[in-house]
This record gives sequence, structure tokens and C-alpha cells, in this order.
Amino acid sequence: MSEQAIRRVAGAVGGLIAAGAALGLGYLAADLSGGPWPVDAVGVQVIDWSPGPVKDWAVRELGTADRPLLRVGICVTLALVAALAGVLGSSTRPRVRRSAVVLAGVLGVIGLVFAITSRSANANVVIRIMPALVTLVVAVVAMQLVVRTLHRPRRAGQEQEEPAGFDRRRFLLTVSALAVAGAGGVGVSSLVSTGTGEAARAKFRVPRPTDPAPAIPAGAQVSVPGVSSFVTPNPKFYRVDTLLEVPRIDPGNWELRIHGMVDKELRLSLSDLVNRRLIERDITLTCVSNEVGGPYVGNARWIGVPIADVLKEAGARTGADAVRSTSVDGLTIGTPLSALTDGRDAMFAVAMNGEPLPFAHGFPVRMVVPGLYGYVSATKWIVDFEVTRFQDFSAYWTDRGWAVEAPIKKSEAKRS
Repeated sequence: MSEQAIRRVAGAVGGLIAAGAALGLGYLAADLSGGPWPVDAVGVQVIDWSPGPVKDWAVRELGTADRPLLRVGICVTLALVAALAGVLGSSTRPRVRRSAVVLAGVLGVIGLVFAITSRSANANVVIRIMPALVTLVVAVVAMQLVVRTLHRPRRAGQEQEEPAGFDRRRFLLTVSALAVAGAGGVGVSSLVSTGTGEAARAKFRVPRPTDPAPAIPAGAQVSVPGVSSFVTPNPKFYRVDTLLEVPRIDPGNWELRIHGMVDKELRLSLSDLVNRRLIERDITLTCVSNEVGGPYVGNARWIGVPIADVLKEAGARTGADAVRSTSVDGLTIGTPLSALTDGRDAMFAVAMNGEPLPFAHGFPVRMVVPGLYGYVSATKWIVDFEVTRFQDFSAYWTDRGWAVEAPIKKSEAKRS
């Protein structure tokens, strides 16, 4: 293999490692700041841009595997572009080498743009852009370091780098340092996110309901092949949402705002919520994409505050017929106001099957509304609750052509 071919291979490897360092340190910055990892910011945008039928297909055929597959697809694309940038950086022509750094910068800027335009409504701009900014800076610096190691430094009297050969030792030291930095970022991030999130959830004590559910009748649980258990265990409960990374909210900083067409705006902390009247109910949830006999249905015993109680305190005004609820990632859901006040025990849930809500199912607080499909009722990680009218807003799924109201009817297995 010629010296130039060896340098091209080294450039490709160096480009990959430079991208890995940028993504790894950006991942750490995302956990520390609470902003979106650039890969996830791009992924969520891809999900948002996908037509409704594509989303239906992904949920039906891929289930929860759609998220890791999307992440892998984005990362593979980035890897190919990074390898190409590294090959360009191995060129003996200065102008071509500079294009390698420019290409790395372009990728970083794309991530920054997606972070800025993220639909997340509750993180300020600084928090949103921090991970992408770190990724951009590291990508440019790392690529510049790799390019420099692929060429011998100028000697006195030389106008450009030595065209033949490169310092392999300097290259290996550089890419090793970048690899360690990237891997370290991911490793530290995993420790930080897992430790902090689990500790916060572990501190939450499931409150005793004021109005407990009756004991499950004998015979409700049957051991028949093909028949699911009466209560779906939390780890087996289906998950359908539009996020690649599950939010890990600090319950001490969580707040729910109730506003809009109300007489009195309320701002409730988690402690405010759990000190109210709490009910315990067995409620079945299902996804509108679930086929008959499909996996996207589950029954759990929930503990929460009746939404009707909160609405009564806030004083919903005459003329309001809907609620627009918003999750921490900015996703909006529209729910008929009548379904929250007609006695069906719709609640702001804080516990699921005797445990704090799992992160994947909305910790610290989510909506649970019997008799409605999840896309019009089951807001997870809820932070905003606006009493309004359907004619005055459109929600995430209705913007994509789905029905505004989605009551579950006995004769239907699909949405109307």
C-alpha cells in the first residue's frame, strides 16, 4: 500500500474518532445541562417531519426499536461523512485539507440549528444549544488536530508540509486521546444520568390514596396462554412517544401550570399535588395504532389527583371545551374538557402499580384518562395544562391529520 493510501485510511479513521469525541462530549454536555443531544435533536425533528402513515408503520412494525434504529441511522450517516472529511484531510493540497475542517463545522452547525429550533418549550435557548455548541467546538478542534497529524510540520524554508509520509506516533497519540475523551464523556454521562435520576425517583415516596381501589377479585389473574395478566407489570407496559431519550426530571424542580380560560391560575409543585385528595384506580390505556390482540395496550393501578378537582379549584370558564396539555419536550395534546370532568376518574397520576412512575411512563407526573386513546389524553412528563377551546389551537397529532377527539368505541379497533 502506498504512503498516500495509508494516509487516507488513517484520515478516515481519524475522522471517525474525531466525530466520536465530539458526540461523546456532547452527550455529557446534554446530561449536565439538560439540553438535547444533537443526534436526538435531529432524530426528533425527523420524527416530527414523518407523515402519519410512516409513524403508524413504525409503531406497528418496529415498536420501541424505532428509536435506537433511528439513532443508529443518524450516527452511521455522521460516521460516513466524518470518514470522508478525514480522507479529505489527508490530501496534500492545503485547500482540500481545509475542507475537512469546514465539513466538520457544517455538521456541527446543523446540530446547532436543530437544537435551536427544537419544539422543547420549557428549556431556555442557552440550555437547548449547550450540547450542540460543545459538539460543534469539539468537532472542529478534533478534526483540525487529526488533519495536522497527517502531515509533517514545515521545516525552515519550506512553503508547505512534507508531501510524503506522516508522523504515525503523533497521529496515534492524538486519536487515542480523542477516543478516550469521547468514551469518557459517554461513560461519565451514564453515571451522572443514572445516578442522579434514580436517586431523585428513589426519594419519592408513593402517597397513600384517600380513595383506594378495591382488591383485585379472585380469578381476575388467569394463567392461560395468550391471555395477558390483569395488571400489566411496569417493565412490560407499552411505550409510545416521540422521544429518543427519556426525560429524567428532577421532581424538586417540577411544576405544573394550570391556566387559560380559568378564574384562577394555579402553579402546583409535586408536594402540592400529592398533598391533595388522591384516588387509586385500575385503568386500561391503549394506543390508537394497536391492532386487535396487539401489544400496545396495558392495564395498571394508578394513584393520582382527580383532574376534576383541580379544574374546580381553578374555575374553568363557560365556553371552554378542551384542554391543551404540554409535556416537558414541548409535545402538545388536546383533550375534551368533558372527559376530564364527567366522573370517569381522569387524573394527574404520580404512581403506577404501587411504584413511582417509571421514567419511561412520565415521572414525576402524567395524565391518565379512561376511555380515550393515548394521543388525545395520556400526556407524560406534563408541565403545562391550558383550559381552552378546540377552535383556538391544534395539537401535535391533529396537526398531522389525526382525529381531534378519539373516544374508544366498542366497534372500533382503529382511530376514526
